[in-house]
Amino acid sequence: MANTTASAISASFIIKGTPIYAYGKLAGTYGVGQAVYESSAGTWTVVDADTAATLNYRIGIVGYKERILSTGAASTIDTAYATTDTGVPILIGAEDGPVEFVCKIEDPAAYVGRNARFCISDTEGVIEALTAVAASAAGDTEPNITNVGVLASGDTYMHARWGS
Repeated sequence: MANTTASAISASFIIKGTPIYAYGKLAGTYGVGQAVYESSAGTWTVVDADTAATLNYRIGIVGYKERILSTGAASTIDTAYATTDTGVPILIGAEDGPVEFVCKIEDPAAYVGRNARFCISDTEGVIEALTAVAASAAGDTEPNITNVGVLASGDTYMHARWGS
């Protein structure tokens, strides 16, 4: 069964490690695990390898905090943030070693073994497995993110590791 929601990986955004967060406002309706960068306007915008302004060496990953929605219900890890949400946690690194977390990815469309390297995708807001084709076509830098578990066709979320 494919991992197509953040909760299919974990009910908590951080799985292991001590995260470093920046807090801010999102430029769009984004979900937990999406890759973003801080724009010159001070808002966090989804990355895209085809957009020069992406600054893929300065990415962050949208984190999770519980909040009360306009319906009165509590959010879950699968609830996207609205553009009106403030203080959204953005994972920007880790203290004392790597951090493991839930990350949104481009469907690998095939088996990807553990510890594969990932780069910014040309699909907004996600990262993708770094292959010879992806690396030579896009020339994108790598944010030092790898997958902890095996990935398969249909997966759009993964248990990720940032740092070494």
